[in-house]
Amino acid sequence: MKKVVLILFLLTTLLFFGEKTTNNSTSINYPYLLKTFENNDIKLKIYIDNVKNGIFNQTVLRLKILNLTNSVLKIVWDECTFTDNYNNNVVLIHENQKYISSDLHQIPSVILPNDTFNEIAVPKSHIYYYTNLSTNKYNNLFGLGSGWKIKSINSNIKNRKLLFTYMINDIKKNIIIKTTIPNTSDYLNYSDTKIEKIDIATLSFFTNKKLNKDGKIIGYSGYNLGIGYSERNYFEPLKYDAWNSYWYWGTLGLIVPYGGVGIEYINKDNSFSIGLFTIYVVPWFTMGFSF
Repeated sequence: MKKVVLILFLLTTLLFFGEKTTNNSTSINYPYLLKTFENNDIKLKIYIDNVKNGIFNQTVLRLKILNLTNSVLKIVWDECTFTDNYNNNVVLIHENQKYISSDLHQIPSVILPNDTFNEIAVPKSHIYYYTNLSTNKYNNLFGLGSGWKIKSINSNIKNRKLLFTYMINDIKKNIIIKTTIPNTSDYLNYSDTKIEKIDIATLSFFTNKKLNKDGKIIGYSGYNLGIGYSERNYFEPLKYDAWNSYWYWGTLGLIVPYGGVGIEYINKDNSFSIGLFTIYVVPWFTMGFSF
């Protein structure tokens, strides 16, 4: 019996960590450089970076700009745009602008001659207010309390475009830069890992988004609070504002297997889902959240 338990433990461990190397996505270190642009005025580096919210990380844009001139340069934030997760070009909100004021005018940032500016920015459509009526004292600790939140830049839309607008010597200039968002696979390390999806009923934290060759979501894998592995596989690539069927399996304590099938409705921006599933043959209701 001990040998059987040991073999099951080793197989489960190999499956869990094997996901990291066999999946189409890759693990990256933040900040991750997407593109570098340079002209006579500026040297602009575009990164994706992580900001922490409780135990969750959110992926944002980071811009590092070096003023190469002997004149003062101003960033015209109200005219700077970036392709969001819905394939729309929307205004960027930089970190010194409060999210509650994202609809208001943004004061241009000033870069002195031969100086460097380094700041994160978020597409306006990724900012939202979340209301949690629960009085659970741990909500704020885990980033689930009421307040202004941001949605991560994901790899569902891989090809993105930055329109960067600045003024120098009272002349307004525009730069258009095309870039590609990499597929990312981040495993749970609380402070360093981005959770892609949470399933309430199975207490699963999916930390790895599985993509097909076209970059569409076909599943998730991660861990559960039963100290085990969790995996979900969709029968067809994920569709938004639609019902999606799947099969899943996992373990409790790394050795006790469970599994079943399910169907879930996923909303338009893939942030919330509800559905039904079976544990073996017993039906259950569940809901989930994506980040």
